[in-house]
Amino acid sequence: MQEILRGKCLKEVSYASYTAPFGDFLLITYQKKVCGLYFIDDSDILEIARKDLNFIHAEEKQIYSLEAIVARQVPLCLIGSAFDLNVWRALLSIDRGQLISYSELAWRAGSPKAHRAVGSAIGRNPISYLIPCHRVIRSDQTLGGYRFGLKQKQKLIDFETLVATHSDQERVRLR
Repeated sequence: MQEILRGKCLKEVSYASYTAPFGDFLLITYQKKVCGLYFIDDSDILEIARKDLNFIHAEEKQIYSLEAIVARQVPLCLIGSAFDLNVWRALLSIDRGQLISYSELAWRAGSPKAHRAVGSAIGRNPISYLIPCHRVIRSDQTLGGYRFGLKQKQKLIDFETLVATHSDQERVRLR
């Protein structure tokens, strides 16, 4: 979370915590755009947020409803190197329920020989789930790594598979 907060006026950084079928998470906003999404585990991330950040007010939280987050209909604030941004844009091109390899992502990002660097850029992604780094797996079809652990990665993949297999008329329960 420190990489997000570096150089920002903390008065403009807010947070809210959510409970979702794919795990509890902390959403961080800066100037009314999402700049961080972190899954809450046994770490101190929620305590750090409570101590250092403002809570998102109720009227602003409507913009960031769980439904809007799941539908990826929230504004994003992407801060990273040009390479990171290319990789994150390529991540956004992966359809829900689809999994691709690091090599395929490197190709989509315009750097076909840089699959290890792509993996590092994925690891720097501060907006987990919304920039779907969990959709990238090893070429041998194993999960590979994930900042929040393989159990969390599998929960996200399972949730998105469920959502992708339902028609638009059938709504997946978010609560």
